[in-house]
Amino acid sequence: MNLTIVKGFDEIYIDSDLILNGFAGSLKIKNKFTGFINAAEILSRSDDKSEKENLKNLFQDVNILGFPFRYSETLASMINSFSNKISLREMIIGTLLIESRLPLLTDNINLYKILSENFQIKIIDSNNL
Repeated sequence: MNLTIVKGFDEIYIDSDLILNGFAGSLKIKNKFTGFINAAEILSRSDDKSEKENLKNLFQDVNILGFPFRYSETLASMINSFSNKISLREMIIGTLLIESRLPLLTDNINLYKILSENFQIKIIDSNNL
């Protein structure tokens, strides 16, 4: 497997598509994270027990971030400001990024553009690695 180096970062939040396509496993980075919502999104792809186990294996070296109550204030502010511009999913991911201070690695930067424009969220395009 070829390793991909994300220069300048030793921790990163990885978007769902990059976990699903196996790209996360090729990252040479100290700490890899994703959110509970990304994990649920991936695991919801199948009800088959064998397939579900294969999906769970994608998270072997990825830490899953939860959503403690104290994040609710950040999310509530985001909902009040952006509910007509981005989905609740993106707002939850944005909240996780703000609170954890992690950069987001994604292949869909346009989906998160509003977050990077309005908050101090670093978005890294996986297509440029």
